[in-house]
Amino acid sequence: MPALVSIIIPTRNRRDLLLETLDSVRKQTYSNWEAIVVDDASTDDTAQCVSEISAAEPRIRYLKRTGEVAGANACRNQGVAVARGEYVIFLDSDDLLAPFCLEQRVPAMQARQQLGFAVFPCECFRTVPGDLRVPPCASTGEDDLNRFLTLDNPWQIHHVIWRQQSVKQIGPWDESLPSWQDWDFHVRALSMALPYQRLGYRDCFVRVRQQHESIGLAECRPEHLRAHRQLLGKTATLLQERGLLDKHRRRLFAELYCLLLDRLSWSDNVSMAEMLAMWRDCHEQRHTNWCEHAAGLLYLRLRHAPVLWRLRRHLWRYLTSPCAANSPLLAQCPTS
Repeated sequence: MPALVSIIIPTRNRRDLLLETLDSVRKQTYSNWEAIVVDDASTDDTAQCVSEISAAEPRIRYLKRTGEVAGANACRNQGVAVARGEYVIFLDSDDLLAPFCLEQRVPAMQARQQLGFAVFPCECFRTVPGDLRVPPCASTGEDDLNRFLTLDNPWQIHHVIWRQQSVKQIGPWDESLPSWQDWDFHVRALSMALPYQRLGYRDCFVRVRQQHESIGLAECRPEHLRAHRQLLGKTATLLQERGLLDKHRRRLFAELYCLLLDRLSWSDNVSMAEMLAMWRDCHEQRHTNWCEHAAGLLYLRLRHAPVLWRLRRHLWRYLTSPCAANSPLLAQCPTS
């Protein structure tokens, strides 16, 4: 019998989009799959709708997220716990698979038994596949771990097919993170040196939202940025323990701390003491030297001095050089 693929789909109040996602799964030309929909306490009619679909299509399983911790990561972990497949794909409930997706991915993994996971290209769309034709996360030839550390993520969760044993080896998704969940999961995978390859043709589609709908806007909330602070410390420690934290990557961590500080500095709900403590974290982890640390302190002190925005911009450029010449972080430099 062909290998079973478990497709894990967390969802919350996305009935119509979820139906499109499930329809793309049901159209797979590879038939041995199970789709595990884990509902994060939806208040629309998701439960009834998916239960009806499941009655007609037993390969689709509906679960309610249990426990006190909410969020997509809790749903993914509960999906992994009941998954029966040799392979696992994590799929968001507004994205789509091409009909040949599993038919391409499974043989590719079976022919390369040494791989822990494989990455496949995808295409952006807004309403229907083909309306944008923008390939995200294109390969640049750069080190993939370094790209994650500049937030130029080389892939997203739906790009990847995993061996289930690799998912278990990486460990559970961090349920404390309100955002950057897939960043954390993929950085941990790369830190373990799991063998992987980029393969095949575009076989999935990621929905691009309007700016006012973007989850990315939530990442600027203080509670998200505080969680990111903890994540950066944990990740730097992990890379150091595994001998992967060289001088260049320390500079990339310094850039990430600068980004968090800049976002926090525009919030009225964050104290100067908290921002100084975050910048101190960066210095104590040896991502900055004394001159850079002092420049960062001045940058923070100028948060309420708009007439000195040119100096603030100059300090930003200093803090994010020399690695930042082509960095996505530099593009977010404040201009006023």
